[in-house]
Amino acid sequence: MEPKKYAYIDSLRGIAILLVLIVHNGTCIRFPKLLNRFVENGQYGVQLFFLVSAFTLMLSYNVRKNEQGSVRNFFIRRFFRIAPMYYLALIYYIFQEYIGFQYFQTGEMLNSIPWGATFSNIFFVHGIRPEWMNSVVPGGWTIAIEMTFYAMLPVICKYITNINKCLILLFSSLAIRIFLNYLLIGTNWDTNYFLFFYFPNQFPVFLLGILAYFIIKEGTSGIKNGILLLFSLIILIYSIEPSPLPHLICGLSFFILLIVVSRKNYKLIVNPFMVHIGKISYSIYLVHFAVLYWMEFFHLNKLIPMIDLKTGLVNYVLKYAILLICSSIIAHFTYTLIEKPFQNIGKKIVLKFTSLNYVRCSN
Repeated sequence: MEPKKYAYIDSLRGIAILLVLIVHNGTCIRFPKLLNRFVENGQYGVQLFFLVSAFTLMLSYNVRKNEQGSVRNFFIRRFFRIAPMYYLALIYYIFQEYIGFQYFQTGEMLNSIPWGATFSNIFFVHGIRPEWMNSVVPGGWTIAIEMTFYAMLPVICKYITNINKCLILLFSSLAIRIFLNYLLIGTNWDTNYFLFFYFPNQFPVFLLGILAYFIIKEGTSGIKNGILLLFSLIILIYSIEPSPLPHLICGLSFFILLIVVSRKNYKLIVNPFMVHIGKISYSIYLVHFAVLYWMEFFHLNKLIPMIDLKTGLVNYVLKYAILLICSSIIAHFTYTLIEKPFQNIGKKIVLKFTSLNYVRCSN
């Protein structure tokens, strides 16, 4: 049984990638503090991706949980959803970042490639070491986090079956995050923004997506008073916790947004443009770093002379438009030629296993 498709989910993915492009588009002139903060906060579009991912996976996994080999089928579908496009990006960025496009001498190629980081990316375990976390594929840390969440989802779905259990897991993850940060801050692990990127710091955002699933499905009337008291305690602890938590605050905002658009499709948010951008958002995420590289190569970073704030803003908007248009065009082709065909291959493999199981049962 195939899960139902919801336009608002793709629209939220569209918002997420537009936010990510805002920060990666950079600044060409020193913006006022408030505007600069807005641009920088585009990075938290990643948290919207995580939250929506958790929500949609809860929907699809629970629809299919009674099918034969549901766990195996889940991992097959996830692999063919993520891996093919990521491997293509991995090959491209090895050339861009480490080999270059100007020579192809075998010895130099082999010596320039960071093989440890490359293999960690192939097996999606680059999230376990600071030097691997965001290596080779720009922004690839998010894929490591996603894959870690995928590995945990069957266990989560088995034991987290209602809103109260979800809240307990959410509060536990927040407490564990505080504990780990106190242990790791100032150590060798506290490099390359690892303590922001690593899974324990991002896991609560995924759990907000799961919480949204239960709230939309069950409502809030079943929440126990003891859980609310635990919630107040966690808030108190976090009020004295020293490290900043903007990604969790943004996660809460996106959590509310998800619940709102699940109830009503506001045209400003849920419209054909946003739905289309959301459908190809994974490809856009992986290719837009390459587009930025070539924009710099062809000197498209400064399209007009930047004299003051006004000309700087105009330049930023023009650059953003080029980045979005070029990334979307490339992503349309990679979505059509790579993502969709390999997703269909994954579906065929699942059907093949299902057919084999049916034959065995019949015999």
